[in-house]
Amino acid sequence: VPTTIGLLCEVPGLKVLDVTGGAKSTWGSTLAGSLVVSLLATPTSAAWLRRAIVTHQNLASLEGSPGEVPGFAVHTLGQLEFRDGAGRPFESAVTVAHLPAEPKLGKAATVVVVVEPLAKAQKPARPAGSRRSGIGGGT
Repeated sequence: VPTTIGLLCEVPGLKVLDVTGGAKSTWGSTLAGSLVVSLLATPTSAAWLRRAIVTHQNLASLEGSPGEVPGFAVHTLGQLEFRDGAGRPFESAVTVAHLPAEPKLGKAATVVVVVEPLAKAQKPARPAGSRRSGIGGGT
């Protein structure tokens, strides 16, 4: 899906390695090398996201049950507010996929941060012909 916002990041530093077209259209094409947490609206949210990713990464890297791949996990983290390339805030659902290291291929563990902007609630339309009366405004 072209509008999918996905950011491939190193762990634990969370430096952006690669992005989807949706991420480029939201933040521009110069995201590689920046920190994913710098895209959040507040420092508190950035610190929370960093802690959540690192904590889940540590859990994912533990030995799993038989049949599970150690280092692989997907977590829905909830809603966070980001700022787009123009500085406008937008609320999004965040999901993180933890990908294990692949030593034979020389690849370190990474995470994919998926950002799904939430639809803005529509304001109810006023009925045609209705008028608001202000304070002290008689009819």
